[in-house]
Order: sequence, then C-alpha cells, then structure tokens
Amino acid sequence: MGTLPQRGELAEGAEQESSDQVSQLVLVNDARLSRLSSRPTLRNYLRKIWSRRRFVWLDARSRAFKTDRDMILGRAWLILSPLLDGLMYGFIFGFILQTSRGIDNFIGYLMIGITFFGMMRGPLTSGIGLTKSFRGMLGAFDFPAAALVFSRAIRQAYDSLIPGAVAIIITLAAQWGEPIHGTIILVLPLFLLIQLFGTGLMFMSARITAQIPDMKTMINLATRAWFFISGVFFSVERFVDQPTLKFLMEENPAYRFLTAVRDAVMYGQAPTATDWLVLSAWGAGTLLLGFLFFWRGEGKYANVR
Repeated sequence: MGTLPQRGELAEGAEQESSDQVSQLVLVNDARLSRLSSRPTLRNYLRKIWSRRRFVWLDARSRAFKTDRDMILGRAWLILSPLLDGLMYGFIFGFILQTSRGIDNFIGYLMIGITFFGMMRGPLTSGIGLTKSFRGMLGAFDFPAAALVFSRAIRQAYDSLIPGAVAIIITLAAQWGEPIHGTIILVLPLFLLIQLFGTGLMFMSARITAQIPDMKTMINLATRAWFFISGVFFSVERFVDQPTLKFLMEENPAYRFLTAVRDAVMYGQAPTATDWLVLSAWGAGTLLLGFLFFWRGEGKYANVR
C-alpha cells in the first residue's frame, strides 16, 4: 500500500502549483485598447479609413465590371442593359404616351436621363443592408464600416463608366450631322459630382436600414417616385403647369444633374456659375452629411440583425 503524503509535502505541492500559475500570468497594457462596439472620435475614424485606403481601392477595382457568373453574356450586359432600358421606356413613353413631342433628339434625352439617373439611384439602393452583409467582419475586427461604403461607391463609379459612355455615344449618333459641342467635356466634373451625391445617399440608406430594416421597402418606394418626378422621359416645362409643383420638380437634385448633362452634350450649353454652385452643394454637401450621419451610428453595425 502507498503512503499518504505528509502535511509538509502537501504545502510544498500547493506552493509549487501557485508559483506555476503566477509564472503564467501575462500583463497587458490596456491603455490603447478599445471596445469593437464603440464609436471612435471623428479624427480617429478618419485616420482609420485612411489607413484602409489600399483595401478600399483594391477591393473596388477587383469587383468592378463584373456581373453575375451565371449570365452567358457576362460583361456585355453593361452595354445591353442601358440599351434595353432605353428601348422599353422609349416605346412606352415616347411612342405610346407621346412624351417625346416637343423634345429634339428624344432618344438622346431619354438615354441620358435613364443612365445618369441610375448613377444616383444605384448607390441609394446599394446601401440597403450593406452593413448586414459584413457584420461578421465588423464584429471581429477593428474595421471602419465607412471603408466598406467607400469601396462600394468606387466600384459603382467604375461600373457607371461604360453605360455613361454608351448613353453619350447614342445621343451623339441620334443627332448625326450636328457638330460635337466642346461643352461635352463638362460631363466629367458633372459625373464626379453625381458620384459624390450618390455616395452620400449610400451612407444614409446604409445606416437607416441597419437600424430599421423595414425602411428598405420605403426607400425602394421613394426611389421609384423620385424616378417619375425627375424628368427622365418627359419635359417638366411641357407637362407641369402648377407653379409650386413645377418649382419643386426643377429644384430636385436629380433633375438639375440631368439637365446639366443634357445641356452640355446635346445643346452645347454650359451650366451657369449659380448652377455649378448648387450642383457642388448637392454633391459635396450630401456626401458630408451622409458620412457624418453614418459615423454617428458606428459601433452598432456589428450587431445588425
């Protein structure tokens, strides 16, 4: 039979075990640690986004110009989609409802309206449920959610280049024989302002639907209404007589952007200084307000249901 350990041996064993546990302790300086669910200061948030700039750029480039893998025609849909949209809306509104009356080069008018309005509608709808798609990543890493929005916005800007070019080419072809106006170069800064405006809308819809998922239905409904009051396929001057309604429709940012692009491409007219000021305010102002609104919700996106 074995002998029972003596009291001294028990004490010595306990002391050795306690010594081993102490030797395994690791001291960590938590002065610079923060909760993943907390909202950083605006300065730190901007610093974090800047540190992820390479990810934003490469992620956007790697995803740009790609369509669903199960589509046989693949990237050809980047060209076919605006063409088919133009044919459908042209037949319904131009041929059946006769909204083309009084508009020179209705084909170009319609193509620019559909394509460039899509550049504003696309970011708004893309922001719906955006944070939910990446909640695992946001919950596991100290990653600014705004970087995901910027990446998606840059990708959509890339994807808008081909449809935008197609719309302008068709517009010029539809008025064959007229000289190409030098003001067509102004489409570039207008395109940039439209992208800024759309990014601001994406920030807003991303936070709203993260906190209130049911708002996705209301946003989609509002987007369809916005499409029909922005003069995409009809002339506001011809069809709207009520002064207050006409004023609201003409001050609509989408209508202002579409009018500026059409004037530059079709009629050789450059936006006035006031127009540039208003369009810049809509573009940069919406981006700034949308970003601040989104930043205010940082820390909650990892817990989106």
